[in-house]
Amino acid sequence: MVVVLGIAIALLAVVPLDQALSQARGSHDSGKDFGTLKAAGNENPTGVWSNKTTMWVLDATDTKLYAYALATRNRDSAKDIALHTQNGSPTSLWSDGTTIWVANSSDNKLYAYTLASGAYDYTKTVLGLGNLSHVPRGIWSDGTTLWVSFSGQNKLFAYRGVGTARDNTKDIVLATANGDALEIWSDKATMWVLDGEDKKLYAYDLATRSRSSSKDIDLDDSSSGQTQFAGIWSDGATLWATDPGNDKIFAYRMTAAPDLMPSFGGAGDRGQDLHPEPGGRRHVADRNGRRRRAELLAGGEAAPRTAV
Repeated sequence: MVVVLGIAIALLAVVPLDQALSQARGSHDSGKDFGTLKAAGNENPTGVWSNKTTMWVLDATDTKLYAYALATRNRDSAKDIALHTQNGSPTSLWSDGTTIWVANSSDNKLYAYTLASGAYDYTKTVLGLGNLSHVPRGIWSDGTTLWVSFSGQNKLFAYRGVGTARDNTKDIVLATANGDALEIWSDKATMWVLDGEDKKLYAYDLATRSRSSSKDIDLDDSSSGQTQFAGIWSDGATLWATDPGNDKIFAYRMTAAPDLMPSFGGAGDRGQDLHPEPGGRRHVADRNGRRRRAELLAGGEAAPRTAV
């Protein structure tokens, strides 16, 4: 019986299984790490945000936003932003591309700055969020609603615009396990909440505000060597996470590895099946249950096989 592949066999690339898993969602992407932050004076990096050209990084003990070129990961000090003297306890930041807001833990304000010039903008500063007994740890907005994670709270609090008017209909209740919520980031469909205890991104559907556990991402800190987690930002493909205890910003893959498919035609490989693993990964086993090689399709999906 002839097996017909759904795509040309030329698209098939055979790679070792460990190599495939090293490129799984949440795996460390060392080539995109930012290093030597201390040399620039950025010794305690916390919140981070980028416009996909420049990355701005907060420092817990400094009143300055440190700027880096995203493509090269080099310093771009000409784009540094000096923070207001009262904005001395920065925790998180977010921008709409024109104004950048920096959350401050000592007074729960969002201090506003013009992104292009770095000038402080009092007219857009948000004068107080929530209760001072709970400090803001992460902020993100879709331009209509602002979500804030607070210390000691089991939900993300929603605000209209970037202001203090609450919109509790859009609050997101966090999973019980997501008890140490830190920074937050969204692609406008899914909201990911960094948990400092689990070193994991918990996923929530932004429209329904319900859990979306299939999109959770376990960050491979055992490979990266990251010891602490503070701020996160992503371009959709790569997630960067700051570490106040290290001289780096670590990069992780946001996208899942391509599906693995069984080999065909190899002795001992007949009768293989795909076995699901956490995070959408697959391994291949022969009929005796032994792990074999992984075969990846360039398009990322296993080709259908049709008997004729």
